[in-house]
Amino acid sequence: MTHDIRILPFSGGRAAMEEIAERHLAIRTWQVTYAGRPPFADILDSQEDLRLLDVHYLRGGAFLVAYDGQRLVGFVGLRRCADGWGELKRLAVEPLWHGLGLGRRLAAAAVGLSFGLRMPGLRLATHPAEGAAERVYRPLRFTEYGQNPRTGDLLMRRPALDGGA
Repeated sequence: MTHDIRILPFSGGRAAMEEIAERHLAIRTWQVTYAGRPPFADILDSQEDLRLLDVHYLRGGAFLVAYDGQRLVGFVGLRRCADGWGELKRLAVEPLWHGLGLGRRLAAAAVGLSFGLRMPGLRLATHPAEGAAERVYRPLRFTEYGQNPRTGDLLMRRPALDGGA
């Protein structure tokens, strides 16, 4: 690990999308097996979502990837919703890169992109067991506005400008 981490817009093809989907599944499996995270209700949907990220994220949104040298070590998607708001999705960081602030850097980069994409704000869902709400999202001014009764995920949002939600 060199920790010369670069965050870039996704620019790969089908093989790169497959790699992202595979890494996402491996990271999520690690979280459930070793980090005490409850099983993911939408893991199959997320795999399909990532295999077609050009359709789901790049049309009106963005997808960012983080590399340490040549190794893919994290990523996050920014999807435009029908109401114009953005949705932060699929934030994942390889376990060996946890604790370096990479999740927050990826989320912050997505927040910055949302301004350029003229999104009125961002929403996301995160499971309380992950601790991401405290470490990653609250420092970026996301606030809770509900909970998904099916998954237990916290629902959070961040308006683009101060005032109104």
